[in-house]
Amino acid sequence: MPHRIGPRDTLVIWKLGKLSHGLRHLVNTVGELIVEPTMVGIAAAKARGKQCARRPMLTPKEIRLLHKAMGERRKLVVDVIAEFGLSRATVCLYVSPNG
Repeated sequence: MPHRIGPRDTLVIWKLGKLSHGLRHLVNTVGELIVEPTMVGIAAAKARGKQCARRPMLTPKEIRLLHKAMGERRKLVVDVIAEFGLSRATVCLYVSPNG
């Protein structure tokens, strides 16, 4: 296989194993090129005292209200989800189905 393929060249692959190996190598290389500078940037930000985590979706007050709403037996999870405008997954992160 040629080292460089120009815009008018045609690449013919006669063994798919060769293609998958080459693509896997390319994906790994691209991943390494992205991850390394990202990790360096995160380390530098942490050294400056910056928080590098995602902000909480709910405030402590909202979490208390969510717990209270989930504790009410007459309310269904679907009702609480609609009331707070959250996904089921987000609600489950903060409270159990029983409140």
